[in-house]
Amino acid sequence: MPDNRSINKMPRMPIGVIGINHTIADLKWRELLAKACHHHFGSTHKSKLFITNQTHAFVVLCTCNRTEVYFTSPDLISTHRYILNTLQADMGVDCVQKLYSHFGTDCFFHLACVTAGLESAIIFETNIQRQVKMAYMSVLQQQTLPEAMHFLFQKSLSIAKKVRSTLHLRQGWLHLEYALLHAAQNVFKEVHTTRILFVGASKINQNIWVFLKKHHFTNITLCNRSAVKADELANHFKMNTLPWNCLDQWQEYDWVIFGTSADHYLITAASIVEKRLHCKLLIDLCVPRNIDPLIGNFTQLNLLNIDQIHSLLSKHNAITTLTMNQAQQCIWQTVQQHAELYQQKHLYRLINSAKPLLTELSFQGAHSLCM
Repeated sequence: MPDNRSINKMPRMPIGVIGINHTIADLKWRELLAKACHHHFGSTHKSKLFITNQTHAFVVLCTCNRTEVYFTSPDLISTHRYILNTLQADMGVDCVQKLYSHFGTDCFFHLACVTAGLESAIIFETNIQRQVKMAYMSVLQQQTLPEAMHFLFQKSLSIAKKVRSTLHLRQGWLHLEYALLHAAQNVFKEVHTTRILFVGASKINQNIWVFLKKHHFTNITLCNRSAVKADELANHFKMNTLPWNCLDQWQEYDWVIFGTSADHYLITAASIVEKRLHCKLLIDLCVPRNIDPLIGNFTQLNLLNIDQIHSLLSKHNAITTLTMNQAQQCIWQTVQQHAELYQQKHLYRLINSAKPLLTELSFQGAHSLCM
């Protein structure tokens, strides 16, 4: 990782990021920030400050590990202050004090490392690349982005792909799917006979049920808002379906995995019918959470949220310092090259835009000499 002296010498780029991640804040604070950022800076939101100025833009990146707002502006400090003030008014000082910020090339380096999986709870995980691309593309569908934001996301995705290919990066031997299977084996004596319910057809849920099917789990049911998509996936993967309006039947299943984009609890402690309870494993992979944390107070219910799962992974997921350093160095060198190229192109455009004015001034000067 580069030191601050080398960072400060790099050409300035009009980009910045404000965010929070799993290393500095627990799930509670990440939930709060995710809701606030989507509300104030999401792809469908048009800030009064920026609605008439296409030199400003926001891209919100929200995953189970982090929530970040990337922004571009001719005045990064003013925009940074505007974002902090907006979030503080919504969430209070305590949450804002937990946030980190990066500007210019620091921001570029940060996003490239995030996209390559270096900042993930599961080091070198690959799903983050898809999440970064989706965050970028969702804004593109709603508005025109300034050149600096295109440059930031396109180059970060390109760098992450290059680093993975060059260094042959692989996740630790224990992936999320293995962690969930290990958790289930600790809860159920006959784990392969359990009835499993997936709530939501997210990519992460799809990866898990494909993994479970490869490990000979057959009693799998999908509950999804879109019945059409649920039927399509169920036919393809040979699963059962449960209508969304019958989600209250989740208590009939042994192992329930939530992976949706809901912004509220889908099941609450108040809805529990204790006489229907038996030993269960509930997995909440969502931020904001889908399962009321109070449900974990029932002795028959084993509830794991995304932070607890990451804690299990960290105990087994051994990544060497050497590989991490190699990846960071490779990313930093590439970021330097792209940042310098960006600056050169920017200067070239400034010079070209000034040529007509210089020509006119030269003509006027020559004309005055002839008078």
